[in-house]
Amino acid sequence: MTSPNESTKLSHLPEDPILRHLRLTLTRHSPTEGFPGYLVVAQDITQLKLRIEELDALNHVASILNSTHDLQRVLELAIERIGTALHAEAASLLLRDDATGELVFAVAVGPVADRLRGRRLAPGQGIAGWVTRPRKPLLVPDVSSDPRFSAESTRPVDSSPVQSCAFP
Repeated sequence: MTSPNESTKLSHLPEDPILRHLRLTLTRHSPTEGFPGYLVVAQDITQLKLRIEELDALNHVASILNSTHDLQRVLELAIERIGTALHAEAASLLLRDDATGELVFAVAVGPVADRLRGRRLAPGQGIAGWVTRPRKPLLVPDVSSDPRFSAESTRPVDSSPVQSCAFP
């Protein structure tokens, strides 16, 4: 049984990232005068939940870095975790080939990952190539309308990203 003015915290944190995350606090109020009752306070903790997910992803990546000496495996695990944290359907890591200046898909996760790994982009080609020149991150909400998007280099079959974020 709850005592007077005792708070009970209820939390509903749905898996779907589109839904809001709410924390409900139910307080039983038993005043010495007046009517007893309950007070319900709802707090939107969506931003807090997202921040916790981001920090959890960083913590997970840090543990990956300490878990193995196999660089390729570390990169794969890190990109998988980052993709999950961003709720991305696919993610990739391109590394610069110092001999040619090309960007090489070193890690790819998602539906067409096998067809992307090892592909090369000419210097400056596509969104990934573009960010290497000004060395600034870029978020493209709709790649189909962006002139920097290179469908030929990143679409191996019938798959192309809808959104893209790239970091030099």
